[in-house]
Amino acid sequence: MQSKRLIFRPFIESDLDFLCQLQFSPEILKTNIDGEQTRETVKRHLDNFIAHQKEFGFSQMAIFEKESGAFVGRCGLSNRILNYDIGQQTEIRFALLPEFWNKKFAHEIIPLLQNFAFENLRLDFLVASTLTTNPKSFHLLNKFGFKFIKDIKPC
Repeated sequence: MQSKRLIFRPFIESDLDFLCQLQFSPEILKTNIDGEQTRETVKRHLDNFIAHQKEFGFSQMAIFEKESGAFVGRCGLSNRILNYDIGQQTEIRFALLPEFWNKKFAHEIIPLLQNFAFENLRLDFLVASTLTTNPKSFHLLNKFGFKFIKDIKPC
């Protein structure tokens, strides 16, 4: 899968260092709903991404910049339970390394994932979550048709 400036591919075992680079970034820690990570928890996330891809045919993907080949971050769709009262839903998720913020990469990522979800997976809706302390993410999600429903306490 690719966009104008980005290449997306499913995560593989050897991507652990890329994912750690992302998850250990101090800026990402401020916006990550999963909280602080260790190498072991990041490895579990990586294993879950790979297993999710095998089971459902989609998951979080590694993102690389076409021009430089640099690792940019992760994005994708995940079937996950954000809150036990709500149950499992398909969530659009993305996180970019801070050096790739403000380049409008999310403007390529979000529509690509929405199109995949609605056209290929035939989903009726997608959910997204962000921390209330991340107004840029709120604004961005709103721009692409996501509406605030309610605060939830993550599982």
